[in-house]
This record gives sequence, structure tokens and C-alpha cells, in this order.
Amino acid sequence: MTEVETVEAKEITPAEAQAVLEEQKRKRIQQCQHEINEALRRHKCDLIGEPFFTPDGRIRARVRLVDASRPGQVRGEGSGA
Repeated sequence: MTEVETVEAKEITPAEAQAVLEEQKRKRIQQCQHEINEALRRHKCDLIGEPFFTPDGRIRARVRLVDASRPGQVRGEGSGA
């Protein structure tokens, strides 16, 4: 469960409230990133981005899961994973 930071009951400005919310968001994202990295390490996997063009000409990226113990090996489509 994620720890929730509390703020003493006092009057704060909207800017202070926004700063508290931004800090909580930053901590939550950092914890999520840490947990994802740990899961990838534990399963010997990694993520790669494969760029592609959309029909309207924009460049996007498809994120793929790869087997970190076998460079070049992509998990998912057609690999039985």
C-alpha cells in the first residue's frame, strides 16, 4: 500500500497546496518507476521503444518487452510468452 502524506490542518495558499500535490505525485511516480525496474530486473527483461509513423505522418513509439538475458529477443507477439 502506498504511504499517503498528510498536511497539518492549517490555511495554505493554492500555490502551496499545488506544491504539496506535485511533490506527492513525484514521489508516487518515483516509487512506481522503482517497482517496475525491480520487476524487470527480477524477470531478466527490459523495455525498448520502437518508433513508427502514424498514417497522418506523426512519429510514435511502441514499447516492447525484451529478454535482457538474450539481446535481440523480443517477448510477446509470436514468441510464446
